[in-house]
Amino acid sequence: MMNFPCERNRLFCILTTLFLGGILVFQIIVEAGSVSHVESNCFLILYNFTEDLLKTVFDPLRTDWNLYQGRELSYFIDALDARFIGWCINHQMAHFYSLSAILAAVAILVVQQWGFACGFPKLNCWTGVLFSAIWQLTPCNFQHQYFRCGKPLTALFVTMLLFSMRVLYIADNRKKRITAWILFFISVLFMPLFDRQGLFLLAAMTVFSAVTLVVCEEKYKKLFKIAAISGVVSIFIETLFNVFLTPAIVNQLNGYTPSFEYQQMPFTSVFDFYGTIYFLFDNIGYWLTGFDNAGIVVLCLLPVMCWKLSAKGEKTVMLLIIYVFAVLCAMANLMMFRHKLLILDDVKHSSYFMPFAAVLIFAAALAAGVFSWRKSIVCVFAIVLASSMVFSVFFRRDYLHNRLHRHATPQIINALNDKNINPRQVLMPYSAWKLIDAFRGNLRGWELGGIPIKYSKY
Repeated sequence: MMNFPCERNRLFCILTTLFLGGILVFQIIVEAGSVSHVESNCFLILYNFTEDLLKTVFDPLRTDWNLYQGRELSYFIDALDARFIGWCINHQMAHFYSLSAILAAVAILVVQQWGFACGFPKLNCWTGVLFSAIWQLTPCNFQHQYFRCGKPLTALFVTMLLFSMRVLYIADNRKKRITAWILFFISVLFMPLFDRQGLFLLAAMTVFSAVTLVVCEEKYKKLFKIAAISGVVSIFIETLFNVFLTPAIVNQLNGYTPSFEYQQMPFTSVFDFYGTIYFLFDNIGYWLTGFDNAGIVVLCLLPVMCWKLSAKGEKTVMLLIIYVFAVLCAMANLMMFRHKLLILDDVKHSSYFMPFAAVLIFAAALAAGVFSWRKSIVCVFAIVLASSMVFSVFFRRDYLHNRLHRHATPQIINALNDKNINPRQVLMPYSAWKLIDAFRGNLRGWELGGIPIKYSKY
């Protein structure tokens, strides 16, 4: 009987690729073309039939219903995703997959496995594989549909940032450090430009690096000094784009100045705990077990884990994990203050949680590296993973929020591929009718955008 390798060699790489790649391919196949969504249908029309793509990308009235957030780079990627889907529709291969989300999923797995190998040398190699598998089975990762690229790409940059810093903290190998520095600077540069979660997490990393710089050993001071300075510079650049450059471009191209109302929140909203603990730990519990409210177990185990870390003399890791959960709670507070619908079943398990999960995988690796789990525990871990996978694949709930779109998606895809099908004789959402009309050349001007009006700059 073949024994699985306990070190990273060629056989390990092959088995890892087959296992993790197989899960991803299986997910994509099970999604069966992915799912239509009312917003996605609007954006597919917007980005495929606009006369001036640059002008459209810098038009928050149409790309974000005037909820200006300074993330136009993500809209450009959304447009490329939409153009890819549009090309497939025009070639009778209709689907609703997000190419950027799939590529981000692959890249995250690669970075995670590289990070486990280079940054966690004491961690059992198969434990790292199981962590990546658990990451893939997060409910929010089990939907590679075209929607918004901000959360998947933010999760990628967060993964790059955390694992690159870990490698720079641990590794002495020159090649590994060069790779880590490249990943670090890429993530620091792009994290705040794709999503507000990325900006918040970068700010948290900057604060952590600045504080650690004061108390760490001399050999680590250079790393945290560069990290703190890089974070400040990146946040400053993003602020210039957000406050000055992007509004000027919007005004020049579209004749109005975007409203900053959506970004204006009081500082006290960081401490607004309305539904925050529920959002965070319900997602964790549902992620690991498939059941709501199972997160209460994780919430109860967290103090126990911190106590054991302290007992082992790993107070640094303990404080870091406490800081991670404090940061995630604060970020969830801001999200909840702005968007309280996040506590609803229809929304809370969606892509909003992806950057949270990326951070938690890293925190779990830190804890596992300290506890040095035995093979028997890894086997139990694998059983839990398998049960979670079965539940997430075959017993997923059909939320009311997108139920009609989900059930109508096969008919929508058939109608997009076959012009002989009359969509008005098939039960499907109105936005899907308009999407089909657009690709059949029956587009009217007012349909070209999220909002059918334009505000004057006066």
